[in-house]
Amino acid sequence: MHNHDDLNESESSEQEPQARMVRVGNETVALVEQGQGPPLLMLPAAPAWSFIYREFMPELARHYRCIAVDFPGFGLAPEPEGDEPTLAGLSSLVEELICQLDLDDVTLLVHDTAGCIGLGAAGRLPERVRGLVLTDTLAWPLRNDFPRVRFMLRLVTSWPLSLLQTCFNLIPWAAITTAKGSDRSPEQKKEFVSAFGTRVRRRRVLTLFRGLVEENAFLERVEGDLVQHLAAKPVLVMFGENDPARIHGFEARWQQLVPEATFAVIPEQMHFPHFAAAKEMSAHILAWREATANDQP
Repeated sequence: MHNHDDLNESESSEQEPQARMVRVGNETVALVEQGQGPPLLMLPAAPAWSFIYREFMPELARHYRCIAVDFPGFGLAPEPEGDEPTLAGLSSLVEELICQLDLDDVTLLVHDTAGCIGLGAAGRLPERVRGLVLTDTLAWPLRNDFPRVRFMLRLVTSWPLSLLQTCFNLIPWAAITTAKGSDRSPEQKKEFVSAFGTRVRRRRVLTLFRGLVEENAFLERVEGDLVQHLAAKPVLVMFGENDPARIHGFEARWQQLVPEATFAVIPEQMHFPHFAAAKEMSAHILAWREATANDQP
């Protein structure tokens, strides 16, 4: 593992986040970076992009090299040519990105569909991983449990609702407008949604949702690698208090898989607490960081 010091934290964290494009294999991802120190690799979910971590970076960049990733066809990344994405394919992409950037001592921050994507990569590179921050996410197949979650995913990806999403971009609008307490301006909401301005981008959201129902073999491997290679590392699990995933048992499942983890519930928030509760979530991350500073990865 590389050693890091915090001598330049204050200076580097005051700089504006910088975006750049990085070619990974045959794909191009966008990276938004700020700060110095051990890397904090931030993976957003469908239907989101690096936008959801904007309010996290100023504080966390005092302690980490924050790297927020936009997958191909999401956020700032260019629209790709070729096949639709899969959870397994994006997980391999993240694995290759970590190796290409030569990231060690990584703290992985993931949300929703990015959970299994990032944890799949981390489970194959456990020697590079320092700890895990898991927000409103999962790392297991849904086929035997969570029937309501499976039903909702199948409903959202059914052809009538898929057509509405493709034509009218409803899912990103729902994500940002239903976030409790969000004080985003109309311009910011428009910016968030406009990242899914083409039909190709809108369909990619649906493809990843389908993956949560259909890519069972991949999800089984993610769960197995989590238990075998990652569960003993420092883990922070956060859910919005009123997140349907938490209510339907995801938090309880995490308590079974990583019983030694730190758990935090964000009061009154739903599935995207990042919009309105970024400061509170960042405070939990930094408190967890300090509490686990002496834990060996």
